[in-house]
Amino acid sequence: MRRFSPQRSLEQWRKVFWISAIVAAGTYVMFQIFGTADVQKWNYPEGRPQLEEDPSTEPLNGSLHPENKKKKNESKDTELA
Repeated sequence: MRRFSPQRSLEQWRKVFWISAIVAAGTYVMFQIFGTADVQKWNYPEGRPQLEEDPSTEPLNGSLHPENKKKKNESKDTELA
């Protein structure tokens, strides 16, 4: 930091801040334009791993919604009667 702010004055630190902000914003814009979130082939040098089906990762399909719980309880009550 001494290279950018040898005197350590407020004005010098403002320059350091603006340089850092421009670099951060520039990298953000570059990723937004050119970047992707796709998994690349080189991520798996030995082939893509086979994923086991895990029932805990299945979607809940609204089973936790209060109305669905109420319906489920009502159906249990009618089965018991």
